[in-house]
Amino acid sequence: MPDLPGPEPAAGGDGEEQRRIARILGAVREAARQAEDRERAAVAAELERLRGGKAGPLRSLLVLAVSLGLFVSLGRFAWGWEVLLLLLAVVLLHEAGHFAGMKLFGYADVSMFFIPFLGGAASGRAEGVPGWRRAAVALLGPVPGLALGLALAAAAFVTGDRRLGLLATGFTLINAFNLLPFHPLDGGHLLGEVLYCRNRHAEFLVRAASGALLAAAGVLLRQWVLVPLGAWGTLSAGWDLRLAGAAERLGRALPGSVLDSAGGGGMPPEALAAALAETHRTWPQLEAPADVALKVEALWSRAGRRPPGLLASAALLALYAGLLAVSVLALGVFLWTRETGTGAAP
Repeated sequence: MPDLPGPEPAAGGDGEEQRRIARILGAVREAARQAEDRERAAVAAELERLRGGKAGPLRSLLVLAVSLGLFVSLGRFAWGWEVLLLLLAVVLLHEAGHFAGMKLFGYADVSMFFIPFLGGAASGRAEGVPGWRRAAVALLGPVPGLALGLALAAAAFVTGDRRLGLLATGFTLINAFNLLPFHPLDGGHLLGEVLYCRNRHAEFLVRAASGALLAAAGVLLRQWVLVPLGAWGTLSAGWDLRLAGAAERLGRALPGSVLDSAGGGGMPPEALAAALAETHRTWPQLEAPADVALKVEALWSRAGRRPPGLLASAALLALYAGLLAVSVLALGVFLWTRETGTGAAP
């Protein structure tokens, strides 16, 4: 016996069910919107804290003093007092050049510190700083020390003073070494700001290869300080490649008028929303607002990175080539005097 059709449901039943589903979906969307608003507010607060949490002069001096104490206390056992004082003078002048350049060219939160067994560093936030200024900051570290080293070398050659020769060797060779086109050395930073930043894949290949070569040179020459420098250059190349890709996608998601302000001190609401979405897409494991804010800040800064113009790039590359040539010449003179015993090279 065939089944008989049951009674037709009331027409209003379907409408009520649809309204119930619509209310549920609406509540879900509202909850998601509120969660997004809460996260955006929390990240915005963290960004304000990052930008407003400038290290005061007393804190900067404390960091400098503590790092200097560690550098001296550990270095005197590794090198002895004579070499330590020479390295201290070279590093201090070198990083002071970077520090002064950052202050001059509008970096924020500028500080300087020493790194035991490695040297020192000057750091700052380059928000909105044009590419030619960032490249100039890279040069302002080695240039003063190189100039002083060459002057001391001339004085040592004339007078035959061994101590002047030792000072000249330290200032010239260390600063010339920093001009080599390897990341994270100053020469690598300059080329990155002028050339490699124009294509993220080229930047990755050059930085990864130069870091590997630097580490290999450290092993072959038994200059172990080069190994962590090279390893850091290679690892950071991979991290920055991922960041650069995310910044490119962020740039495509934003209108040109908003993107023009990228790298500045503030972030429009639409830029924050897009940067948050890109951060979660690229680094889905991040949850804490502080961690998310750091990536959002890095994305916004990278999106605002602009390479120098044609004339500025040509001038910077010509200056860099000249300094590199002077460094190679100074190295040749150093090796020649050392082999022949001429002058006062140690």
